[in-house]
Amino acid sequence: MAAAHSLRRFPLRAATFETLIGLLVVTGLRVGEALRLDRADIDWRDGLLTITETKFNKTRLVPLHPTTVEALRCYDRRRDELCPRPVDPSFFLSTAGTRRRYDNVHWTWLKLVRLAGLTALSESCRPRPHDLRHRFAVNTLLGWYHDGGDMQAVSRCCRRTWVTSTPAAPTGICPPLPSCSASRPSVWKPLRGGSHEPARPCPASLLHRAAHHPAPSQPRDDQVLSRRFASPALEHLEHDRHNSVRTRNNRLAAIHSLFGYAALHHPEHAEVIQPVLAIPHKRMDRQLICYLAPIEIDALIAAPDTDSWIGRRDRTLMLVAVQTGLRVSELTRMTCGDVVLGTGAHVRCVGKGRKDRITPLTAQGVQALKAWLVERHGEASEPLFPGRRRTPLSRDAVALLLAKHAKTAATTCPSLATKKITPHVLRHTCAMQLLAAGVDITVIALWLGHEQIESTNVYLHADLSIKERALVRTKPLNSAPGRYRRNERSCARSP
Repeated sequence: MAAAHSLRRFPLRAATFETLIGLLVVTGLRVGEALRLDRADIDWRDGLLTITETKFNKTRLVPLHPTTVEALRCYDRRRDELCPRPVDPSFFLSTAGTRRRYDNVHWTWLKLVRLAGLTALSESCRPRPHDLRHRFAVNTLLGWYHDGGDMQAVSRCCRRTWVTSTPAAPTGICPPLPSCSASRPSVWKPLRGGSHEPARPCPASLLHRAAHHPAPSQPRDDQVLSRRFASPALEHLEHDRHNSVRTRNNRLAAIHSLFGYAALHHPEHAEVIQPVLAIPHKRMDRQLICYLAPIEIDALIAAPDTDSWIGRRDRTLMLVAVQTGLRVSELTRMTCGDVVLGTGAHVRCVGKGRKDRITPLTAQGVQALKAWLVERHGEASEPLFPGRRRTPLSRDAVALLLAKHAKTAATTCPSLATKKITPHVLRHTCAMQLLAAGVDITVIALWLGHEQIESTNVYLHADLSIKERALVRTKPLNSAPGRYRRNERSCARSP
């Protein structure tokens, strides 16, 4: 903030960035949410911010401290003095009186970082505006833990989808089993796609529930994470938070992974650990997979605007995803050096279970990637499909761009409007195309990188043409309807 105040050559810019950084620090807003604020979104009397069009199109109210309200009032008055007739109703204005753009804010942030003398911890760990949001969440969470507060409120304030997306509880709250997770945070097995990052720290919600729903009698330290707390926590997910059985089983898998590690390193707590490991997974309904028909594939790939750089990137990404069947995590981690063109064109990836896999490319895929690599003009170690800041796309970003293009393609192909298009649907589509072409199911499992062939059997159930061909091969039943009647003459001749 001191560096922003030093921008005296541009008074409006100095006041804007000083107030913007302060607001991000004390509220934990995303940068895009702060930039989308209008003057009408501030309730001066009650001290509330109305945040609209946030992630996943949600709206929320953020309370403000009286000192924060006063700081916003000072900026509002200063802004009116420097820009009496703004072009845009935005609260944070540029020197031209328009709404601040994110790329401009990012460029100014880098300048302020240099002026403040902040240094990067590494090439991949540099100061970012989003770190202010992380600082707010961590400091607020630690303060509320020390005061015995509710971790759910931090999640609602930051508008997290899951409480376990917030930082985990301090490991000293509930010894000794939490110390196992602290000593080896990667103990939780990956539960999604091919990600090798630790799964969401589900035991944090278990600790929180144990702290706020104690047993009638005070339990011993080694019983805090026992089955009598694990089972109610899982029931809380289903009944109170209305999670599906699949989500409940995923959280239980994370708990089993933690307790499996604890069983090896703390056998003296076997009496507590074994009942938790014995909690079974629930049976759940298995629906048929969703996949795209050829006409829907053509409409989806033709949806991006190829006149823009982002549109050409999105078109190439979706085309590669449909033709190779890669997981979204494998697509986002792919680099320019992972594409091999020419004879035997293919792409390399590190899939689920840290297994290297190569997937051949079709002629259409080779042509699209060849044109994209020329335009991309990146080093071999740089991401193949980068974002605007040349960093790898996140899984959420891929899902959002896919949903956007699916909505556009639905205008020409109405059947897309009835389907929920996710990145994994493109993987299912690739498998169904291979199956329709007569490729053996074992080859499809090898193509997709499945550990077991049973995982590929879901495509057999979804392919109606297999059952139709089986029905055609059966002999039609031409027998007349009616009930059986005994022939008296034949019965009389029998001995």
